[in-house]
Amino acid sequence: VNPTLPDQVVSPVNFSTSPNINCDMLNDGMGNFIKAIAWDEGVGTFNTHLYFEDGFGHTAQYTLPALLPDIVLGNVRGGTDIPTEYRAAVVAIAANSIPTIWFFTMKGMGTPGFTIYPTGSFSLTTTKVGTIYNLSPVLPHIDMWSDANNKVNGLPGMYQFAVSWVEPSVNAVKYNVGDITSGTLNNPIGGKNVNLGVGNIWCDVACYTNVQTGSRYATFCSQDLGTPLPLAAYTFDFSSGPVGVPISKNSFVSPFVFCPRIEAMSQYDPTFVAYPWQIICSQQDSVTTYNAGGTTNINKTLIPVGNFKSPAIAAGVGMPFLKAIGNVQFTQGYLNIHGSPVSANYYARITNAATGTVTDPDYYIINTNPAYTPGITFSPADASSALALSNCSNSGDMLLSVWFDAQAGSPTGDIMYKLSGNSVPVKFRPTAIATLQGEKPTLYPNPATDHVNLPNEEGEFQIINSLGAKVAEGQLQQDGGVNVQNLPAGVYLLRTHSHTYPFTKL
Repeated sequence: VNPTLPDQVVSPVNFSTSPNINCDMLNDGMGNFIKAIAWDEGVGTFNTHLYFEDGFGHTAQYTLPALLPDIVLGNVRGGTDIPTEYRAAVVAIAANSIPTIWFFTMKGMGTPGFTIYPTGSFSLTTTKVGTIYNLSPVLPHIDMWSDANNKVNGLPGMYQFAVSWVEPSVNAVKYNVGDITSGTLNNPIGGKNVNLGVGNIWCDVACYTNVQTGSRYATFCSQDLGTPLPLAAYTFDFSSGPVGVPISKNSFVSPFVFCPRIEAMSQYDPTFVAYPWQIICSQQDSVTTYNAGGTTNINKTLIPVGNFKSPAIAAGVGMPFLKAIGNVQFTQGYLNIHGSPVSANYYARITNAATGTVTDPDYYIINTNPAYTPGITFSPADASSALALSNCSNSGDMLLSVWFDAQAGSPTGDIMYKLSGNSVPVKFRPTAIATLQGEKPTLYPNPATDHVNLPNEEGEFQIINSLGAKVAEGQLQQDGGVNVQNLPAGVYLLRTHSHTYPFTKL
């Protein structure tokens, strides 16, 4: 399915190798989507660029002497109900070849004075990681726990994080946990072992909370070298403190994988979902997803051959809304370079969170223009990280897609992004929206031409467009309609105090 929603330029690039990209997004509770994007300049250059949007159109940027970045957004503990200040954290390999974490404060949200500034940094270890770009990359990663007991403007607060990295000298995946508000780590420098002595590469981490028990978990994935090569997922319980209690290990026999990425349902409800996390990885000629129930190949039926890179994954949409973040679907994406003459596109697919199986037969193309130019160099680490996906970490709605477009406006390409709805079957295009899990919508008519009705709803409402901007607001009257006649054709979200309703304006 070809895209029609507009691509947004984040920044032109001045290098000719594929960058490593990651992103995060928060909902401020008022229909504004705060975005954070991090990317480096490809092979061997210690320059990481950070881009932030406050949800009102104001932006800020920052540069770090680092590469292979990952980024998260968080809240200020004990802040105001409608905050104007947020936190960010970035993990990357610093210029001294040591995995490092940097903390930032974002102030002036919603004003022209919006700004970002650093508040501190720590080396995660004292051990250098050695050669950065080779066939055994050491990308560090970070993820946040959501806290439904300490909400911000009605949404779960984001305060605690877990970070993972590889230490090749001891063949281990390490972790640490900390607080983004105070910018602190809870374990000593050097962290704790996820595993030790098994030749680990390619690590990632996903955090989640069981809404029925309140228990907090983190699952770490990596590839344990051996014959055959197992992809492994280690789950730890962090309910009692900063040192995780090992709960389980899942191993998947696989050929060599590129950059396994893991995502979890942030507020996980086992009533609806059997498996809280899912892994996606590139195996060069295929893209495969893994969870505790098995594996699924998500690309073969579209293009039987190709060079599949840049796996990415997001977990989104709550059921019921705001009770559990996620629990409905995982959105996977990847880059496929194929054909003669060579062409390339970034694809997205939706899989069922409960089973891991593909729930939508369509393949959605993310980029508007072909994304590849002959002469662009893809190192193994870069090529596995040129696409990033994120749903709102504190609500599960909307989808932020960020990618490297080598055929964009600048001579060597641009970093691009697109914000879209994430309800099946909408991805990157304005067409009618089917409701989740086949439920009958309470908003009608959908699609709409001049008005929509919301029976049994009253109070304030907002309408959000596909770029995340608020385009209308007002008061609902009992059984009254909302005038949408003046809205351009496209996909929208209508938010009330208790629900979010996707609809399409024709």
